[in-house]
Amino acid sequence: MTVGVWVALAEQNIDIGGLATLSQAGSSRQGTRMRSEIPRAQRKSNHAEPDNPDQRKRARGPVARPQHLEARSAVLHEQFENMEHAPQHTRGTTRVDDGDMTRVAIIGAHGKVGQQLMHVLYDRSDEFVGIARGADHAEDIYRLGGEGVLLDIETASVDELAAAIDGCDAVVFTAGAGGGSGTERKRTVDYGGSVKSAAAAERSGIRRFIQVSAWGVDSPVEEDADETWAAYVQAKHDADTELRERDLDWTILRPGALTTADGSGRVTLGDSVPRGSISREDVARLIVALLEAPASAGHTWEVISGETAVDDAVAQLLRTPDA
Repeated sequence: MTVGVWVALAEQNIDIGGLATLSQAGSSRQGTRMRSEIPRAQRKSNHAEPDNPDQRKRARGPVARPQHLEARSAVLHEQFENMEHAPQHTRGTTRVDDGDMTRVAIIGAHGKVGQQLMHVLYDRSDEFVGIARGADHAEDIYRLGGEGVLLDIETASVDELAAAIDGCDAVVFTAGAGGGSGTERKRTVDYGGSVKSAAAAERSGIRRFIQVSAWGVDSPVEEDADETWAAYVQAKHDADTELRERDLDWTILRPGALTTADGSGRVTLGDSVPRGSISREDVARLIVALLEAPASAGHTWEVISGETAVDDAVAQLLRTPDA
């Protein structure tokens, strides 16, 4: 079943067995939602992930679609052809409450860090809203028990993005134009997307904001550096600078070179750390640790792989006199 079929179901209020409901914010595809209605306590059993942590790492990836829904696919595709727009989805606004993190908006949810973050939140039975540009990406978010929102942060307005994240307790910005993109998209995604996301958080009354930046972006690039790399560094630097001026409880995390290795759960974290690398899984676990540490707000920290457990690394920095 394609994600378009799921969209059609909610827009026509068609029952799909209580597993998911969708609603569309506005009259266009922008803002279309895919939300799991499976209680958090039941998600692990429904998705049948292994109990052994090592097995879970190997099993990670898009979670299989519930098999009993496949039989409905032909009928639902026919219903999809006559789709009508649904009323705007609304939700009350909540606030982060001294580390009691319950619902997280992930901007760039289908990026490699975003995917790892969804797995970590899923394992903890936390709720999350994933902002994704592609319909197939939103379906992957749903499969992990989250709420997927179809929204292109390059073209969406601040109001549209604010509506998509309204009701969340915190925002994590981990979007990026990615490899192979040109200088223009570094500006519209890595910088523009961050600025727009921070403005949307302010508009929705969400104070907690974690930004995934990059190691060393305050240092000037070499004169002979590739122009795309220079544009990337400048975009990250400018996004961080602007975020610090916002009336938000922000934390900026600057990881070293990102790898696909399994996380060790151990890092080197500080105001400045040597050049190095870190797994995306460890970055995701550190994001959650920061969300659980309200005192980390107002800090910009670099991080690479190291020897200190993630939670201990955060606690040690917060115990230092200048933290």
